[in-house]
Amino acid sequence: MPAEKNVAKTEQDMSRIIAEEIVERSPSVAIRVTGPDRGYATLFVTENISSYGYSKDDFVSGKLKWIDLVHPDDHDVVVNALKKNDEDNLGQFSMVYRVRMADGTPLWISDTTVVERDEKGRVVHYDCIMRDYSETKSNIEKIEDNFRQKEVLNDILQGLHDADLDKALQAILDRAGSYLDISRVTLFEDSRNHTQCKAIYEWCNSGISPMTGRDDFILNYEKDLPGVIRQLMESGVVIVNHGDDPQGSQKRFEMEGVVAAVMFAVYIQDELFGFLCFDECVRKRRWDRDTIAFLENVARLVSTALLRKRNEQVISNMALTDQLTGLHNRYYLEQRLNQAVGNARQIGQTGYVLFIDMDDFKIINDGYGHDYGDVILKSFATFLVEEYEAESEIFRFGGDEFVILLHPENAGSVQKVINGLLARAQMPWNVLDKSFYCTLSIGVVAFPEENMDSKDIIKHADIAMYQAKRSGKNNYAFFNSTQDNDSVERAELEKEMRESIDNNFTGFSVFYQPQTDNTGVVIGAEALLRWTLSDGTQVQPMQFIPLAEYLGLIVPVGEFVLRESAQVCRRVNETHPEFWVSINVSIRQFQQQDFLERVLMIMDETGVNPANIIFEITEGMAMYDMARMKSLSEEFRQHGIRISMDDFGTGYSSLGNMRELPIDIVKIDRTFIRDITTDAYSKSFIRLIIDLVHSMGRKVCIEGVETAEQLKYCQECKADYVQGYHLHVPVPLDEFEKIIAQKSQDA
Repeated sequence: MPAEKNVAKTEQDMSRIIAEEIVERSPSVAIRVTGPDRGYATLFVTENISSYGYSKDDFVSGKLKWIDLVHPDDHDVVVNALKKNDEDNLGQFSMVYRVRMADGTPLWISDTTVVERDEKGRVVHYDCIMRDYSETKSNIEKIEDNFRQKEVLNDILQGLHDADLDKALQAILDRAGSYLDISRVTLFEDSRNHTQCKAIYEWCNSGISPMTGRDDFILNYEKDLPGVIRQLMESGVVIVNHGDDPQGSQKRFEMEGVVAAVMFAVYIQDELFGFLCFDECVRKRRWDRDTIAFLENVARLVSTALLRKRNEQVISNMALTDQLTGLHNRYYLEQRLNQAVGNARQIGQTGYVLFIDMDDFKIINDGYGHDYGDVILKSFATFLVEEYEAESEIFRFGGDEFVILLHPENAGSVQKVINGLLARAQMPWNVLDKSFYCTLSIGVVAFPEENMDSKDIIKHADIAMYQAKRSGKNNYAFFNSTQDNDSVERAELEKEMRESIDNNFTGFSVFYQPQTDNTGVVIGAEALLRWTLSDGTQVQPMQFIPLAEYLGLIVPVGEFVLRESAQVCRRVNETHPEFWVSINVSIRQFQQQDFLERVLMIMDETGVNPANIIFEITEGMAMYDMARMKSLSEEFRQHGIRISMDDFGTGYSSLGNMRELPIDIVKIDRTFIRDITTDAYSKSFIRLIIDLVHSMGRKVCIEGVETAEQLKYCQECKADYVQGYHLHVPVPLDEFEKIIAQKSQDA
């Protein structure tokens, strides 16, 4: 054990020796001194204290103390700083102060001190590392010498944020001229052919005559500044000190009383704007390097201000223009409509605002992408300009919404404009390799309205547009006051729908209407979405489904229905493996590029057998884009998912088109079974369709069966499946589970 202690002691001694060597070789002086209560006595100091002209013995012997090193002018500052650090109980701090070398020369040092305290917090000693700070201090002083110059540049830079750039440009010249105490600072603008210039901004010192405002003051480059302008074009700067020859421009210099000058070419990006001239008419000035650098910075800031001024002109135009269509935008509409309202009130006549929404545009945009959507928007904008710009003002309000402003002098053509818009909407929009139908809903409001500004008028036009949309699209409606209440109701429904979806679909639920074979045995169910407001009010599907479509919320809602239904189907399949759930799909879902991927992801999450999920599409969806529907349906069938065509007989399809689609089930619309007792056509139609569909190898489901007579006819016609209130009404999940449980008992 003693041997181990000796080895450890030897290692400690070696470490101490190495540490002392490192400290002694350092250019810094290390010193340990006692606290103030012992008078800052020296306990240790490195040999390199000699760099200050002192010996180590002077301090170790007590002849000198550390505090004696501090320059008298800094003594009180240092002592007070030590007291403050002690009161704050700091363990480490830094100070910058002067020491007095042995020959009396002051030396700036940086002192980093670590404090050792006893258990009561009193200072035992300070360990100080003192470094030569004189070079750093010198650099700081040099920076401080240039501070005022930088302050001027900073003020100029801040001035560039001034909303009035004319004032900002003038301020640049004012600040630079005042700082230099020069005679005159002038900004010249070139002519278009760059052969002459004139002064546009200027600062003049007292007693100096200005050049701006003089109609006859135009500088001709070849006549007045031949050599100067050539050098300015070549190098971007001309420096003329007192006594220099201004390169053939002596006459002009003498005429203006200029004895020295600096000129900078001023560019806006790569385009020559003119030049900035600093004239000295009083002093025999010779330009030093720092001043030239300062003036060059001023010239750059002038270029920046001019560029911003030009850009603001462009931005001002852009701010009022829709970049896609080139039409004026909603901000300019607000300005123009306020003016139109004022004028209409003044002359006592009426104008009109037409608020146009492109029906189902979002379906195209979401399904096919912005390349298709943008072309349609631009095509429609072109149509509006070609047809109506001569008699109205046209604006793109945003998205697929446009506004036509008819001033009172053209108000008589309002119906003609409406008819023309609706007629155009009957024709397809040819986009790239496809054709689309995109009808219009138009809201019309007359102005001026009493105590109404432009925002109120646009709001009323939007309300009328929505009324037109609710009336069946490709329609128009004039605003009346009763519609305002409808708008409030719609806004409240919209707000609650968004909150419900954001809150994990609170208030939404899925009801299930059992589907049976023609003997009445339950073999599947159709999932039907229901919505209950927070106050308990039941909202009818025919009211909230179109709203969800309009707001673009039908996609998340549709995924909610799929997820809920798939989970139910999986549970039922545990006892009834062939049971299916039929789910209605929105056209917006079908148009999603990743619709299949999202469906498969949900099925994977829920564990449902894809073969037990049937997607119901409408005739209109199928005919909207036959190629897309055919391709997507085939992909679904490859994964075992079946497709049913809903509401057959009410849309635009034909049996020929239906043959092209990979459809498994055709659902005949309820209107035909409803009229079998009074309408021979309906009766014949059902029988004919069933026979033809069977001949194609597809199944038939008749929905809307509400009487025993209707059910009997379905059985006579050999319909495969039936659905309707006569058999089962839509029920919530708990009641549906009872039906399934009863089915299990019957089995």
